[in-house]
Amino acid sequence: MKKEEKKLRVTFFAVAITIMLMIALAMNVASAEPPAKVKRNPDQSKEELNHSEEDRAVSNPSETISSPCSVSRSLWSLETVDSDGFVGGDTSLALDTNGYPHISYCDVTNYDLKYAKWTGSEWSLETVDSDGDVGACTSLALDTNDDPHISYGDVTNYDLKYAKRTGSEWSIETIDSDGDVSWYTSIALDTNGHPHISYYDRTNYDLKYVKWTGGEWRLETVDSDGFVGGDTSIALDTNGYPHISYSDTTNGNLKYAKWTGGEWRLETVDSDGNVGWDTTIALDTNGYPHISYCDGTNFDLKYAKWTGSEWSLETVDSDGEVCLYKSLALGTSGDPHISYCDWTNLDLKYAYYISDIVTPPEIISHAPESPVDDYVGATRTFSITINQTVAVSWQINGTEVQPNASVTAASYTNTSAVNGSWNVSAIVTNANGTDMQTWTWTVTSPCFIATAAYGTPLHEDIDVLRAFRDKYLIPNPAGRAIVNLYYDVSPPLANVIRDNEGLRTAVRKGFVKPLVDITRRVVD
Repeated sequence: MKKEEKKLRVTFFAVAITIMLMIALAMNVASAEPPAKVKRNPDQSKEELNHSEEDRAVSNPSETISSPCSVSRSLWSLETVDSDGFVGGDTSLALDTNGYPHISYCDVTNYDLKYAKWTGSEWSLETVDSDGDVGACTSLALDTNDDPHISYGDVTNYDLKYAKRTGSEWSIETIDSDGDVSWYTSIALDTNGHPHISYYDRTNYDLKYVKWTGGEWRLETVDSDGFVGGDTSIALDTNGYPHISYSDTTNGNLKYAKWTGGEWRLETVDSDGNVGWDTTIALDTNGYPHISYCDGTNFDLKYAKWTGSEWSLETVDSDGEVCLYKSLALGTSGDPHISYCDWTNLDLKYAYYISDIVTPPEIISHAPESPVDDYVGATRTFSITINQTVAVSWQINGTEVQPNASVTAASYTNTSAVNGSWNVSAIVTNANGTDMQTWTWTVTSPCFIATAAYGTPLHEDIDVLRAFRDKYLIPNPAGRAIVNLYYDVSPPLANVIRDNEGLRTAVRKGFVKPLVDITRRVVD
């Protein structure tokens, strides 16, 4: 017998005697009060899943924070609201507190004032005023109750009229009847719900403005330099000051006027061709004006906005003659919504601008690949990278074990793997959607010597040893000390056994089999 093999036999004998004594001690503990089985199911608490005992602490993962990957594009969506007869003239648009559009417009076939609103599932249409030839140059505003207020022209009497609905009833009155003042009206409501109206004095070719003070209507002229004031639109800023867009017919320009608190300031916005027809204005949260208007040279729908330093201009729709009778409103994100008449097809059209269509977040890489196999006690790290900034929820069998906030890369590390089969998931979430990566993680017991002796970790005798360890050793301090000692001394011995067929047979028959016979009686 070689000297090396003699030393190994002596070592095995000593280890066997030690393990037999520890087993006897564990059996005495077990006979006094068998411990409860360690919980192993998907409903475990976070602490249990992380193995929060002193010898099973989980380290915090490392994470990297970087700027999000933006995913966006832009488009216009168009639809027809009313096509019953010659409708859609002189439209005006406002959005309610639900973001639903409301539109006032002229039924040119019957010369009536009409009103349409989106209910959430369909368009609801009704006639507001049919007394004479009315409904010209409509303008709509909604109060805090989402009730409509409409200014419009009575072309039978050339008067400026005003209608408002309270509940289910419409109230209608004439505001100005001095000359031909029934054209190009526009309305806005202040914080008190009082209407402010800009309109065109066709008798004097001036831009006019009227407001309700709470007790009376007050009228004034804003601009009288040439033939000005046609195609007006009004909006109020946070101070309640009016901003008005309108046409300069003398020069064919788009103009803009605003009240500073002490005077009216006037400027030209667009002078490229015969522009400035049929304007509408809205203010964003910065108080910057946005204007939709008609390019009378090409009959295209155009849009202008103030960026804070300059005017930005663009064409929205050029499919036919599509620039007349329009109205503009801004959504909560500042995106424009425009209603207008398709003169070519005699239809009412609606366009809205979507500035940010985003895709859901995507996990673009992960490590390791699934499935993952480890031995009990191993340290394992799972990691992901994402194409957008997200929140990450790390879960084991459906229970969260670790969150990460505002990251584009994250990892979860378990420093003490526990025997069993686990589903480890990384769920990433932001306002754009959700993505998930799941690993199947199988953790098996490293019965080093027995596995080396049998040449496989799947032999039924090894299952008996594992069952004894999990039931009687792991649950108590003395048993865990035995297991830790075994893990420390057995790997180098197993390496020698694995490569020597004679030792494998000797250890299997002379050591492992007797040990299995003893432990089987306890386990069974």
